[in-house]
Amino acid sequence: MIPACLIAAGLLCAMISGCAKQEELPESEPVNEEPAEPRILTWEEVKQITDVDQRLDAFVRLRDSKPSFDEQVELIRLGLMEFNEIAQVHLLVQILNDGRRKITLTKPRPHEEENPNQAIKDISVFAVMHVDVLNTYWCPNITDFSPLKTAKVRSLSILSCPGFSDVGVLNHIEGLSFVNINSSGLNDLRPLRVPQLKNLSLAGGSRLTSLEGLEGMTINRLFISNTPSLTDYSALSKIDGLKSLYLNNVPIKDLEYITDLELEYLLLTGCRKLQSLEGLESMRSLKVLDFSNSSLQDEFRQIKGQLPSINR
Repeated sequence: MIPACLIAAGLLCAMISGCAKQEELPESEPVNEEPAEPRILTWEEVKQITDVDQRLDAFVRLRDSKPSFDEQVELIRLGLMEFNEIAQVHLLVQILNDGRRKITLTKPRPHEEENPNQAIKDISVFAVMHVDVLNTYWCPNITDFSPLKTAKVRSLSILSCPGFSDVGVLNHIEGLSFVNINSSGLNDLRPLRVPQLKNLSLAGGSRLTSLEGLEGMTINRLFISNTPSLTDYSALSKIDGLKSLYLNNVPIKDLEYITDLELEYLLLTGCRKLQSLEGLESMRSLKVLDFSNSSLQDEFRQIKGQLPSINR
């Protein structure tokens, strides 16, 4: 028989040996499990979500999954209806001849204009927009255009929407190259920084006094119309690549900041406060020159005859 003391000693040695082996084992590194991506819902499922924030998040994920154009239009229509609690939305949907996809949020029918419940105020669903051309026309009750920051739009027109004033919203829109703004709320261009912008049209800014903010930008075509308070045009001389300039019904007095530009198209129509055309004769790159309904018509005709490059 084995003495009890030997059995106890053996057990103690085994325990000590086991502890030593456990100490020798390397510590296992914690496994960082990344949370699974939320499933992209079908557009039929998105329509069933009642929580606004959850639905908008689902819209964005669905937008990034590249839905068909018809599905996208249906999502936008549904979102506008539900966010604004209205029975219908007037979206004009077009496939243009060049294949571009165009959506226009149109003016309500006449019998609906007197009903405030039919007015579009919330365009949160525009955050999911992925379209070539987006037009909003006559939307006086929209004051928050920030949902456009996550949209993907090439050509944007905001027409007769007096609530639009923050041009900084445009800086975030992916792929934006054409902007047409007609808003009485337009008053400050300094926040504007759209690197890929090629065409810019601004109208109706009754409080806009300066073009400051456009300097250093690369814009091929610039159209400014009906800005009665505009007095500072100095930024024009610092726009890169400007080839076409159209000033309509603005209180410009001289061409000081224009004559050094390599313009091909210069149209100053309805500019009745012009006092000097000095330097116009040096603009040899001009192909089209129009001073219709502007002052100094006699001087203009004389100078135009000195520019052989003018086509009309």
